[in-house]
Amino acid sequence: MKKDCMDAVRPIALLGAVAIATLGWMARLEGSEPLSAQIPAINMSGHRAFGPGWITLNGTLENTVETKPIIAANTRFGIKLFSHIYQQEKAKNIFISPLSLTLALQMLNGGATGETHEAIASVLETPGMEQQQIDLTLSALHTHLHEMDSEVELTIANSFWMKEGGSFNPNFIQRTETSYQALTREIDFSSPATAAPVINGWIAEETHQRIDHILEPNDFDSGTIAMLINAIYFKSAWLSPFSESDTREHPFALADGQMKAHPLMFQTQEFAYYENALFQAISLPYGNTAEVNLYIFLPNPEVGLDLFLEHLNAENWNLWLKEYWENKPIRLGLPRFKIEYDIELKDILTAMNMGIAFSSEADFSSITSEPFWISKIKHKTFLEVNEEGTEASAVTGILGTRSGPVDMIIDRPFFFAIRDDNTGTLLFMGTLVNPLE
Repeated sequence: MKKDCMDAVRPIALLGAVAIATLGWMARLEGSEPLSAQIPAINMSGHRAFGPGWITLNGTLENTVETKPIIAANTRFGIKLFSHIYQQEKAKNIFISPLSLTLALQMLNGGATGETHEAIASVLETPGMEQQQIDLTLSALHTHLHEMDSEVELTIANSFWMKEGGSFNPNFIQRTETSYQALTREIDFSSPATAAPVINGWIAEETHQRIDHILEPNDFDSGTIAMLINAIYFKSAWLSPFSESDTREHPFALADGQMKAHPLMFQTQEFAYYENALFQAISLPYGNTAEVNLYIFLPNPEVGLDLFLEHLNAENWNLWLKEYWENKPIRLGLPRFKIEYDIELKDILTAMNMGIAFSSEADFSSITSEPFWISKIKHKTFLEVNEEGTEASAVTGILGTRSGPVDMIIDRPFFFAIRDDNTGTLLFMGTLVNPLE
């Protein structure tokens, strides 16, 4: 990378996601109900990105009638899930990857049948869609995201860990290997002290050590028969750099009205910008080609985050992105922040009508003839936006404009999303209510 401006650095966006579903026997004792096995956590850390895409016969992405609904489904699922989470967690900084969960659950749903398959498909907003088309789209998306902008480091990894000596459907195994490029491997779950380090090591490698320890030996027991994992790693610098010398302390208004000093990174530059009665919005591009962008929606002071999120749905999201975004000079103040977030999703997904997958009525017979259900799904994420790392040469100021730049000082709670604009895929989304946490 060029070093024309030594004090200009590209704040590094680091994002990671790991989704782990542990599948266990429904062991039956004489006269007793089935006992579920523990399911490991869905975990996220670093900057990573996914998104359903377009498909052609040669496996590349293309806008087609078949694939448009899959992209739209990921958006609807992500926004609905986020809405449920926000109702429970609004006092916290929230950060999730809809795509990480989509990939993990779609891999799993390929082995579900009957009402279980329908329930998962409904939550994922893909009812009635052919699973083969979904798999093909996600496979092509994987290839697209891996091969785009050379300045965007993006890795998607899937794996399916099977009980040593177990009986698994070879068609399911082949599907995970071909459609999801998944590693499939047998492992001795009856020896948790051995199995946990092996799987943790694979996750750490795939997430560049951003997630280096997820599973504990007590996440396994004699009923564990399989574990399905999705891992995402994304690291990129901004297209337009910030100057480290311009970062300074600035008051940030917390949701409870308190004012706290926090570092804001400042620059004046031309960005895609949109505003309406609810918010100001800006698009900050990553890499060299601006295919992946961070969208920040800053609710107007009289609106606030709660009211803004009441208006956030898939219809409005698509409408807002189709509105006229004007490239104009913006005096931007962006907080330096880090989010580490985790949540148990069983109750929320049950409330979204996926409860059958967590019950003794679950049918995953296309994976194995052994009856099992899902006992737990955890989601853990990590996001960091800072000024460490790559030097950049882009100009950080604009002089001589006829009208002054628009101020967008992000000094109060806001919503943000990371999107692959080439395919329209919603990769990550979150809210920052307290940059000091």
